Amino acid sequence: MKTKIVQNIIATSSKISILIDESTTVSSLSGMVVYVKASILNSEPVFSFLDLVELKSQTASNIDNQLIECLHTSGFTENFLVEHWVSFVTDGASYSLYSLYSRSPKNQIELREHCTSLNEFFLKIGKVLDVRWVASSFRTISVIWKIYPALYNHLVQASKDTLRDSKTKSKYSGLSKRLGCIQFLLDLALMCDILFEISQLSLDLQKQDMSLLQADVLIRRTIRVIESLKTMDGKYYSEAVKAKEKLMFKTVVLSSNEKINKNQFITSVVNNLNMRLIPNEEVDIRFGEKEIQRICNRFCINEVKSLKGLRIYVDENDKVDDITLIEELKDINILIKTFPCSTAECERGFSLMNNIYYVESWLTSHRDADDDRSRKVATTVPNQDLKSKLWELL
Repeated sequence: MKTKIVQNIIATSSKISILIDESTTVSSLSGMVVYVKASILNSEPVFSFLDLVELKSQTASNIDNQLIECLHTSGFTENFLVEHWVSFVTDGASYSLYSLYSRSPKNQIELREHCTSLNEFFLKIGKVLDVRWVASSFRTISVIWKIYPALYNHLVQASKDTLRDSKTKSKYSGLSKRLGCIQFLLDLALMCDILFEISQLSLDLQKQDMSLLQADVLIRRTIRVIESLKTMDGKYYSEAVKAKEKLMFKTVVLSSNEKINKNQFITSVVNNLNMRLIPNEEVDIRFGEKEIQRICNRFCINEVKSLKGLRIYVDENDKVDDITLIEELKDINILIKTFPCSTAECERGFSLMNNIYYVESWLTSHRDADDDRSRKVATTVPNQDLKSKLWELL
């Protein structure tokens, strides 16, 4: 199947985007999944799994060399890549952060005890980086919001724990005081409201059929929603304002301190999102000619046909509901849709292949319920064989 897809891409001279993501599989081996996005049989561009490469090392130079080798092995020649490879997408190098709870079993146990005492459901905290933890992700801060009293109580108790050294107790004391401030709660609520909208945008951008033009529309809509938070409080901020009036949030008594300037913070977020938008201004009939010419020359697209389509779009913009209906811009549209908006497809691929590994292991080792040996804990398969390479099972 892969060979046929590659042959079709080459035969139709389709533009391609290459996506990669590196991870450690369930067999504890470092691998790099490679996807290609391209138009198959001159249709809408789609994602196709290309290969799963065992990495010799995780250095940038080695990843680059093994990726090029993978593309050549798959059937893409150097000349084809030079003329048709239009984009490369990766989520960046692997990294790790110090996490106050996720890397400390002792802290997790203590936090779980406080949650139990408050009849709250224990939720694992994601990435926590001292006082900047609330900025990591919506998932993290929403967990902090839900277990706020338990987290506060744990920090207070830890700051008084005689088994901890003075430096550690001082750290917990500072965190507990910060967590108990009205302003911290308002800042946390504001971030919850904003990151909720951005997280929804992120999920939409991960859709398989998402294009750059659709992404632009969604980003503009999200900007309008976030800007509205200046005049109309969001769900979390409204709850924080009520807590401020009572000087009590759930069971935590609040104190006063400095806070983030709400409107200034929202403006900063909006400005940051605006930088990612496609310009939308009043234009004349020859708008974008130089850019179209440059794109056509770079990606080997019919320049005369594309310029004609651009002028139709500029002149009849208010009459054309869907730019994809302009036949003269078909090649440009396919090119634009070939550019991925994220590496979500690679992450989904890794997840699927890990599931395949589990199924393979289950099928090779599972016993029938009526088997007399089912109750025995015995296997003749060496431990190393259980960690066979995932890509050898595909």
